[in-house]
Parts: sequence; C-alpha cells; structure tokens
Amino acid sequence: MKTNKTLLFLLSICSQIIFGQTFSSKEIKGQVFAASTALRSVTIVNNTTQHFAVTDYSGLFSIVIQENDVLVFWE
Repeated sequence: MKTNKTLLFLLSICSQIIFGQTFSSKEIKGQVFAASTALRSVTIVNNTTQHFAVTDYSGLFSIVIQENDVLVFWE
C-alpha cells in the first residue's frame, strides 16, 4: 500500500516536471509521504542509470533523471 502511494506521488511530480519539456537530464526534488507522514530512509533508485538517492528525516530527496528513466522506491 505504501509503495502504491509513493509511486503515485512520484508520477505526479514527474508529470509536472516532464510534461511538455524536452531535456537530456534534469534534477527532480520531492518528498515521500505515506498517510500524511513523511518517510525517511526511503531509497529511490534510477533503474536506468543505477544512481540513487535516500530521503532525509523530512522525506525529502533529489535525483537526476533523463527522459524515460524508471525510478523505483524501496522502503
């Protein structure tokens, strides 16, 4: 259940940043929540490049992506 909410959050951020834009790479920033609670120590992995980020105590993260990259969230 938490993974679904996290994925939904990611998709909303990515669609806001990517929609209508062409770019080679871009840093995205976000915050991971579950049931109104920020999640810390969640690992976000770019499956395409194998780069990763980890959320801080406030659930905040930033990671560099390219168009069509796939991000995976591990709690």
